Amino acid sequence: MKRKSILLLSILILAIFLTGCSTGGVVTPATDEAKVKSVIQNYFLAINDQN
Repeated sequence: MKRKSILLLSILILAIFLTGCSTGGVVTPATDEAKVKSVIQNYFLAINDQN
């Protein structure tokens, strides 16, 4: 009985951990790519405005 309760408790803790990790802070490569393109574009716009 004690072994079953320990197994059940570990499965529940694992499920809670996996659920917590999958929500919120996931950053997709598409958003990173868009941010990099925006920074590069703004950089070249600033360079062109100096001249």
